[in-house]
Amino acid sequence: MSDTCTIWVCRDCMLHHANGECGSCHLDEGHDREPWALEPDQSNVTMGMLDEQHDCIPDWDGSRIDCGCEIKNFSWSSCEGCGSTLGGERHAFTLWFDDDTHPADCMCMSRCWDGPDQ
Repeated sequence: MSDTCTIWVCRDCMLHHANGECGSCHLDEGHDREPWALEPDQSNVTMGMLDEQHDCIPDWDGSRIDCGCEIKNFSWSSCEGCGSTLGGERHAFTLWFDDDTHPADCMCMSRCWDGPDQ
């Protein structure tokens, strides 16, 4: 895969990606949106952001173990995994794609991708 985009997802999407379920799965009210409804093929999504995307200063050994760059503690921005507009935490994920297979309706399309090189 040749290109990436950082997307920000809600807690439910993050937990579904990591564990296959979240705390809302077994409650009567459930989710307000189906987790990962906007990116159903999660095979091209990884948790976290690429090293060069961090804006924090690494530790002396180059690691970023305790950085907070990958979590927005509170945001009203809609989740880029499911589209939920509920306020809350947003977690960074990296979306990987090939230039020629990147979907035109992807959430990150308008802010991260300029199209194939010409």
